[in-house]
Amino acid sequence: AASGQTTSDMCVAAGSAALNAALLRPDLVDAVILSTTSPDRPLPSTAVAVAGRLGAHRAIPVDLTQVACAGGVYGLWLACHMLQSDAIRHVLVVAGESLSRRTDPHDRSTRVFFGDAAAAAVLGRTTSGHGLLSWHLGASPSNCVTIAAGGASQPQDEQAIAGADHFVRMDGKAVWQAVIRIMPASIRAAVAAADLGLTDVAHFALHQPNLKLVHAVLDSLKVAPNMATITVDRLGNTGAASTLTALHDAFHLGRIGPGDVFVVAG
Repeated sequence: AASGQTTSDMCVAAGSAALNAALLRPDLVDAVILSTTSPDRPLPSTAVAVAGRLGAHRAIPVDLTQVACAGGVYGLWLACHMLQSDAIRHVLVVAGESLSRRTDPHDRSTRVFFGDAAAAAVLGRTTSGHGLLSWHLGASPSNCVTIAAGGASQPQDEQAIAGADHFVRMDGKAVWQAVIRIMPASIRAAVAAADLGLTDVAHFALHQPNLKLVHAVLDSLKVAPNMATITVDRLGNTGAASTLTALHDAFHLGRIGPGDVFVVAG
């Protein structure tokens, strides 16, 4: 992100591009779901700000602020379920991060990995047999990626700043082990729930923690490396935005087309 550029700035740009691609007027958006761990500020809502700047004035704003690297997946899942309501016709899902503002300049274990980006998708009604075919979600408490200060348990005071507790901390080894244990199993569960096999999947849009880890997940699935679009090589780990940046590039590069089955996983 450029100096002075915020998460909402990037999200507005991504959301506007997605609406243009969908040929959808902003005033026809019924909900804006925004996922980020680096909002412009704790309050007020970044989703409200983004919806207003886009002109989506009648949209329901939803902020997902602590889903982190699974944020793109949870945003898409929530949008699909909101569309089960007769009152909802179009949902804009935006994920954006300014993680360069969340990393300690003196901590190489995080500074070299995390980046800034935003990406968006427009979801609407579709016919039976298309759209979201299945899903698998799971969660468990973990401190392998954490920002200790800034919440109710530890204020962002002078002591926290002196200890750099307001920056993101990551246990890289623990993250690797968790991803290798959880992501392939989650993908298999989602594909099986759709009564499909991995050979039926045309493409994978995966969270991009680092290139080796993406390839390790594909190796575990016995899937070729070219089956997943890579963005981490130029953007870094962009947290919640990561899966949607991969999805965006896969569509624009023609790796996903009409009638294809694809997997989004974080």
